Amino acid sequence: MCTAMSYTASQESDLFDATVFDEIGSHVDLSNLPILENEEPEEMEKKYQLNPTPEMNNSGAGLAIDPLQFGPLSSAPIIEEFPGKYNFEILIPQGRGKSSVYSQLLRKIYIDMEQRQPMRFQWSPPVDNLYLRTTLVYAEDRYRGDPVLRCHNHIGTDSPANRNMPTIILKQVVRCIHPRSCYEDISGHNSVTIPLGTPQPGCNYVPLDFMFYCKNSCSTGMNRRATQLVFTLETETREIVGRRTLEVRVCSCPKRDKEKEEETFASRGKKRKMKRIPSHNINNININTNASPNINTNNINSINGLQSLPSFGSLVPQPPPGKKLALARDQCVSLNLRLPSREIAKAVLESAYNILAGRAALTGDHAFFYPYMKEIQNTNNSFGND
Repeated sequence: MCTAMSYTASQESDLFDATVFDEIGSHVDLSNLPILENEEPEEMEKKYQLNPTPEMNNSGAGLAIDPLQFGPLSSAPIIEEFPGKYNFEILIPQGRGKSSVYSQLLRKIYIDMEQRQPMRFQWSPPVDNLYLRTTLVYAEDRYRGDPVLRCHNHIGTDSPANRNMPTIILKQVVRCIHPRSCYEDISGHNSVTIPLGTPQPGCNYVPLDFMFYCKNSCSTGMNRRATQLVFTLETETREIVGRRTLEVRVCSCPKRDKEKEEETFASRGKKRKMKRIPSHNINNININTNASPNINTNNINSINGLQSLPSFGSLVPQPPPGKKLALARDQCVSLNLRLPSREIAKAVLESAYNILAGRAALTGDHAFFYPYMKEIQNTNNSFGND
């Protein structure tokens, strides 16, 4: 309770000497100051709201804010990759359509808007009760704290993708085609979480399809800024046990943009720090950037009766620290091979392409290897779709 007590000008203070107390009294009316009576701490906190509980900004499915992915001092998502104790990996199925293409050289997906992008997720051992969180963020550090939102035009149209959609889903650029998808807004950053379950019998991965509902070129949205997907493997308590990233560009002409960016990258003709291209299956591209170059050939997967090949890291010698591999520029070789089938021929070409891409990453001389890689790519395309 508050009560009023009167003070005289000559009354002494336990905190100040008489001179200071008199000076304070000349500026403040000491005749009617309230003081607090002795009250229980719990009653005081409740009465005066000394320790209010902050409200969490979560308009999704009633899930708590994830303090592990978004730190308390920064709203920028964490993008550092690590496979974790479950060796978390992503596989990109080799598509043959025009609406979605994947660049092995740039480790980047190019996809048209509102088109399905299939992905495959692996973890070992394949335990249950794990979740996949997918967040679209800006690739550049200076923009990463900004949320990636749809532009005014795409979010305002009366398209089937917008009709009768909750606000939390309507503003999402990336959506997962899964009946148990949970959409959240965490510090302004939109994400979608999916329970992974376990792989089906005879399969070592879980397939998921994603779709994008705005383009990187939209001026009132991403505004031509580069973006990347951040995939986090999480437990029921939201502990992050693995993280992978993948660059993505949503555009009208995926194949054209892919070839243009690859040519721009190769034409620089200077060393660029790149992550090693890992091993891959014939039908999958493994984008695990921390994969070990030491391949156990006894555990090579078999797909459609054909074994996958080891990565270039097991075929190309690693240079000493701080040195490059020497290029044998005068040893150009032309091959004319007879192979049993078109499928095997395409697999051989894809493996050769990856070996050249790996040698380019090791030496930094991308301009030298690019013509050979381009010739292999054209030869591969000449076989057409099976």
